[in-house]
Amino acid sequence: FLSLSLMAIILNFQFITANLSIGRIFNGNSSSGKLIIKVATYNVHSFNLQNDFVPVNNIADYISKEGVNILCMQEYKPHDMYSEEEVRGAFGFFNYWAIRESSMSRIGLIIYSKFPIKATGILDFPNSANGAIWADISINGGKLIRVINIHMQTTGLKNVFHLGILGSTMNLTDNAKIRASQVQLVRKLIDTTKHPVILAGDFNDLPSTYTFKTLKGNLRDNFISGGLGTGGTFKVKFNFLRIDNILSSKSFICTKYYSDRKEWSDHSPVIAEFTLKN
Repeated sequence: FLSLSLMAIILNFQFITANLSIGRIFNGNSSSGKLIIKVATYNVHSFNLQNDFVPVNNIADYISKEGVNILCMQEYKPHDMYSEEEVRGAFGFFNYWAIRESSMSRIGLIIYSKFPIKATGILDFPNSANGAIWADISINGGKLIRVINIHMQTTGLKNVFHLGILGSTMNLTDNAKIRASQVQLVRKLIDTTKHPVILAGDFNDLPSTYTFKTLKGNLRDNFISGGLGTGGTFKVKFNFLRIDNILSSKSFICTKYYSDRKEWSDHSPVIAEFTLKN
């Protein structure tokens, strides 16, 4: 029994270490920079997880109370009960935004910022509704950073189990292959960016996968450096699947990284506090 337990731990070691963190203990009191930004990412499920409850104002109030400076949202689509202007009004404490509008062939993305946005761009993935947007944001007296909001190919974990074991496996494998091609486009965007980068969003894949490892490259996994406890963000399998992330260039130091469990979406919001190296 002991040998079987040890083998199970060894086989799952990478999964366990990627979803447990004590980094905040070491970085939480860092004084090597000035606290400048608080970034959040949230897949909001088009504000329609529950048919009888539209949480636009709940989400906006939470983000405001947390003091978030930059907010990345995926599956951003005004609900039938709220116009685009009303949703923007709820998030009116942000003065700037960059948007990839939702349509029949596009899943919406938005970056909200309290700091001036100087340039924006959209990255559409071929033959997919998923994609990415970026914004060059002026902080700290004019220093530019690039924030990239991504939504990788959707796995649809909740919707494939009816296909059976073989069908589910094939579906997951096919989507992993699609993400493998999409990730090269994002990687090129990161590698050609001259400014410090914050990469946030719904990776739709785990830290042990090719998708995550390629996206990460030489960026910092801020859950590892600033988190405390478990890191699950998707509400299946005991909330232990970390598929929503905030990565950054190493010029940023993450002093706190956390994810509060909220019932407004099938994902949990992720928030990271940063200082910037002098």
